[in-house]
Amino acid sequence: MTDIIERLRSPEVFIDMGGMTSPVARLAADEIERLRMGYTTLNDEVCQRLGKALGYPWFKDDQENFPGATEESGVCTGEHVAETIAAEAARRISSLEAELDEAIQRGNDWCDQARKLRDERDRLRWALKKIARDRLLDTEMEEIARAALKETGHG
Repeated sequence: MTDIIERLRSPEVFIDMGGMTSPVARLAADEIERLRMGYTTLNDEVCQRLGKALGYPWFKDDQENFPGATEESGVCTGEHVAETIAAEAARRISSLEAELDEAIQRGNDWCDQARKLRDERDRLRWALKKIARDRLLDTEMEEIARAALKETGHG
């Protein structure tokens, strides 16, 4: 990428009103498009994985508004991007940890509520670890995921 950027800055790059005429500019445009598509795919996958783990509504469950939607259509994450939904997952993990600690302190660690909280926390942790393990995250997203796991004492 650095090589393409350096070549784009060189005097051999010419762009006229009819479009790009330089092979270097075409290479740069191709690389930019490849990176854009990669980020879009990454963003969609992260939003879907975390949206499912957070319990977002499925498109398939609202056939009136999304006719023909199936499980493959995924969940509706609204205007979230990978960074915002990861931050929501981190906040939810912290909240679940606090709720779980309270339940355990009250001696209710065997009750259904404590098991539900633990299961939800574990699903969110698994989703974050899976994303990091699959190396789908860019540096900023890795830092967010690591911070979330570190906050819960499992980083």
